[in-house]
Amino acid sequence: METEQSLPTTQVSINEDETILKENGRYRSYVILLTLIIISVVTYPHEGLISTTEVTIGRVWYFSWITAISTGFGAIPFIFLTKPNEYIFGCANAIAAGMMMSASFGLLT
Repeated sequence: METEQSLPTTQVSINEDETILKENGRYRSYVILLTLIIISVVTYPHEGLISTTEVTIGRVWYFSWITAISTGFGAIPFIFLTKPNEYIFGCANAIAAGMMMSASFGLLT
């Protein structure tokens, strides 16, 4: 009888633990997002993105930072998909290939 009475208490404890973990995960994601925004704002080049043909370390850093963040955003749809099919992978690869081709042609001109 004692084991039957302790089961509901354990179940409630597990549910409370899951709720606490979900809340901690939510706060952690807010902190990460806030950190990314702060880094993006603080490291914005003071001379602007489109200025002279002068290449500075700040501009190189900022463009590489934006590239890294964009790469991370590209992975977001796969978080919500449990098992993506080949069509979704094909579309994602086609979009990525198109972006890389346009960036390559932009560097050539």
